[in-house]
Amino acid sequence: SFEVVRVPADALARLAESNAAALAAATQAGRALEAAAFSRSANEQAMLDETVELNLYNSQNVLLIDLDRCTRCDECVRACSDAHDGVARFTRDGPRVGRYLVTMACRSCTDPKCMVGCPVGSIRRTDSLEIRIEDWCIGCERCANQCPFGNINMVELAELKKPPPPREGVSLRATVCDLCAGYDGPNCVYACPHDAAIRVAPGAFLSPSDLR
Repeated sequence: SFEVVRVPADALARLAESNAAALAAATQAGRALEAAAFSRSANEQAMLDETVELNLYNSQNVLLIDLDRCTRCDECVRACSDAHDGVARFTRDGPRVGRYLVTMACRSCTDPKCMVGCPVGSIRRTDSLEIRIEDWCIGCERCANQCPFGNINMVELAELKKPPPPREGVSLRATVCDLCAGYDGPNCVYACPHDAAIRVAPGAFLSPSDLR
């Protein structure tokens, strides 16, 4: 528990005039508070700069890895591969924001450039955030080339445990994180033994303290 004591300003002024030690202590405390306020402001600006530089403000759902917790065991990657025909839908690499790794996994952009101009309409998103690529993908690589973050990969159909029906002249298929649609949640997050993998809306989650 604590008590709040209100001291009149004129009483503080008289104390400062009569007690040099009290004045010095108050001045030092005031300067410390000013320095702390400036530090918070600088951290907030740094976080804003990072968010803009990485286009995280346009991202609705990002897979982050806390590098203070991560042991590089790759259980997250294996869990993703097991859930998606033996091919992982993300790479445990990417830019850093403070102690977090921004993985190369679909960010569920508010304006997904990958969905523009697919010649067969195989990449789509419904009312939820996940982006899906349907079996009739012809492997033209347009969506992969248009993703500004390199988060769509092209895989050989032969690498898939359950390849789609064969089509003449089609040997590749685009793959992208679908937020583990059909599962209770993202397998990469549940598989991490150290709670290092998290799926978040970065604008709401990241704060200046994450830069430390």
